[in-house]
Amino acid sequence: MKIAIARHPHSTTLGPFGQGSELDILELRDGQVVATQPVKQTGGCCGGLAMLVRGADVVLCDGIGHGALHHLTEQGTPVARPKQSPSEVNDVVRLWLAGDTSAFFSRSDDCDHPPCKSGSNHHHE
Repeated sequence: MKIAIARHPHSTTLGPFGQGSELDILELRDGQVVATQPVKQTGGCCGGLAMLVRGADVVLCDGIGHGALHHLTEQGTPVARPKQSPSEVNDVVRLWLAGDTSAFFSRSDDCDHPPCKSGSNHHHE
């Protein structure tokens, strides 16, 4: 299994999926991380960023804009955000692996922020 993780820069706290965040691809076997690959962001649009995590089984992040969500959905990469934040990356991965999907929002429109509801360009930080 491969999980893409968005982190706040120089932190172990889950961050938003987007430019300025750090991204890692975790490869897991039998519930254990066996490899971590940092994803080098080179700028560009949210579609390019989505392409960088193609092949991940899920993207775990603390927030995501509608453009990035659209590109990830279009390429078949699911996105999940924990309902409680801020969250430590290791705790979020354990929660995801435990199969407790009720602890996650599965779409950006699960957010109650007025900009999210209206579809305007908004992300969570």
